[in-house]
Amino acid sequence: MSRKPLYDKSKRRNWSDIAIILELKDLRNEFAEEYALDKEKLDAEKWAIKELTHEEARKVVQYLRLLCAPSIRAYDKKTGTHKYSQKRRTSAVARMWQIYLIVKILVYCPVRQEEIRNLKLGETLLRQVDQQGDPYYVVYLEEHKRSSESKDRHYRLPAILTEDLDLWIYKWRPLIENALKSPEHWMKFWGYKIDKVEALQQSLKAAEQGDLPKTVKNSSGQYIAYLEKRLKGVERRLETWEVAKQNFESHNFLFFKFGKNGKNDTQSFGKPHDVASIWRVVINAIARATKALFGEERWTNPHKLRNIAEKHIRQTGKPDIREAFATFIGHSKEMGDEYAEQITSEYELTADIVDDWWQEVI
Repeated sequence: MSRKPLYDKSKRRNWSDIAIILELKDLRNEFAEEYALDKEKLDAEKWAIKELTHEEARKVVQYLRLLCAPSIRAYDKKTGTHKYSQKRRTSAVARMWQIYLIVKILVYCPVRQEEIRNLKLGETLLRQVDQQGDPYYVVYLEEHKRSSESKDRHYRLPAILTEDLDLWIYKWRPLIENALKSPEHWMKFWGYKIDKVEALQQSLKAAEQGDLPKTVKNSSGQYIAYLEKRLKGVERRLETWEVAKQNFESHNFLFFKFGKNGKNDTQSFGKPHDVASIWRVVINAIARATKALFGEERWTNPHKLRNIAEKHIRQTGKPDIREAFATFIGHSKEMGDEYAEQITSEYELTADIVDDWWQEVI
């Protein structure tokens, strides 16, 4: 004999006259309260490792610009000093230029990271000249995160970005394009001569026969393993020239992947950035800079730079620009208030009013 389901016994649409339903609702409410408390705690803990003022973010940008230098002061082990200058690989400088510029844009123009990814030369990013003859850049996006509910995004980039954008567009990007024209140019871009593979093969063959350079202090096995690793890396770089060329020439995006630094990701060079790659670029760059500048890593992501900007304009006493600023970075004034509130502590909210909140304004 089958039992009649409990919900068939209910005389109410929400089944609130069924005891087990009431118990489940109580349990759900209890878990919801615990989740809210845990989430607030977790959000505070997360922000603690991402906390950065806008002033500090600007210092990060300055530090990253220094890392774009074409040469570095090499350390002399014999004298214990930074004695001489060592030229860096063109690829390393070009990679750093892109990293620096992406972070700088997000600090001075904290739009959604998808808008940075979708900048295309001559399409969504346009260079113009004002009446005084000064150049500037504008962004025009028909498709964006809120395109289904709002109009096209059209805004001017801060003038502080113009010179660096010019350098990237008219110097570095063409230089990279030229590096992809031939295997010789490609290998030179990465700091190798085209005959490097053959030279390493000869060194490896000699080492396997017991003929090691006098400067080698490691065992023959260690030296051979070192040569094999270098040879494999150089061969892989040479083999990926055509793939990199195809990747780069398949689009007109302003920024693109260089591959994961120090990892076997040579196939991705030249591809457009995705969400993960942009986040990785920004987070790692800021962590590196803050470690050098402030002695600890801050793992600030692109979205947190929006929170930081919204908080900053409220701290600088510019209430009249909140709505315009929200429009500039692509959301509502209410969302801007929420962004700022998320990273503003109770101490910061109350510090300016504790001494005179009771006084009347005359």
